[in-house]
Amino acid sequence: MDAELLLWEYDVGEIMTRQPLFPGRDYVHQLRLITELIGLPDDASLGFLRSDNARRYVRQLPQYSRQQFSARFPNMSPAAVDLLEKMLVFDPNRRITESIKKVRKPKPWKHSEPITRAQLKQLREEFWDTAPHYGGRKEIWDALRAAAEADLTLAQAIVDSAGVIVQAPDLTICYDERGAKYELPKFVLSEPSNLIHES
Repeated sequence: MDAELLLWEYDVGEIMTRQPLFPGRDYVHQLRLITELIGLPDDASLGFLRSDNARRYVRQLPQYSRQQFSARFPNMSPAAVDLLEKMLVFDPNRRITESIKKVRKPKPWKHSEPITRAQLKQLREEFWDTAPHYGGRKEIWDALRAAAEADLTLAQAIVDSAGVIVQAPDLTICYDERGAKYELPKFVLSEPSNLIHES
């Protein structure tokens, strides 16, 4: 079986469900379990397979429709289910992973009204003081704050070492390995285009 699929099964199954998600007896059984959950992939999703024989084999598997993840995993939070759905995609090139999304600055944005640097600083402090109280782990919030305040190279190293899964490369949407979602407003990541420069 493809090493990426085995790694995928281990990462997703062990981290998100605390047990193997596809406990197949062998690679044939494991592939059947995968397709029973996520459905049989279309031809566009098979492009990563280098072997024509492998593509033919997958095409001849029984037809399964993708299961409703919220029904299959009723004890998971909606954010964890959302993350699992983004991770459990047949084609590894379309799968959300830590390594695919590289950190970058947010696109230019404009605050609803011009603000000063002092007002921006106050907004940021208020966000970082309150955000951890709405969910997620404090150490991940601390890592995201450090990344938001760092240059891009250091920010990438911080999120990588903290195990943060970056969905939006500008860090506005991230997850931890347990599936908790972290949303960062642009004002903590960059300055608005209408920042008032005081003399």
